[in-house]
Amino acid sequence: MTIECISLTLSIAAFLGSIFTYFKHDRILKRQEKKLNEYQLQKIEQEQEDNKKAVLRAELQNAGSNKRNLQIANVGLSTAKNVRLRLSDDTYPKFLLTNPFPYSTLHANEKIDLSFTVDKMMPRKIIIVLQWADDFQQDNRFEQAITF
Repeated sequence: MTIECISLTLSIAAFLGSIFTYFKHDRILKRQEKKLNEYQLQKIEQEQEDNKKAVLRAELQNAGSNKRNLQIANVGLSTAKNVRLRLSDDTYPKFLLTNPFPYSTLHANEKIDLSFTVDKMMPRKIIIVLQWADDFQQDNRFEQAITF
């Protein structure tokens, strides 16, 4: 009878151990699955947000000895509306004489080119301020230093 009791006790202990291991492992898996679901939801929300944003950047290009081309590009995924460009320091607004701003719409991957001539009186660094509205936010602003 003692061998049977030992055998029964070991069987019950093995059964209870496997149940404990199953529930512990299941709890860990559910916790990981919850984290993955939260991450995926966050990623989807971020993508939806990014699809509503326009991102404007400026790039200066050489167009000859004293000529420069300032290119304003929308590298975002949404259309920029009411695009405005101004200098943070208005001491040298000469190249803005041909300024097409405010620009009504600048679609994703579109560019605007501003050509101007550099002279000796012009400072070597100008800070431009780009402002626009998009589907995500009305008052977007980006300051960028342009060095000649």
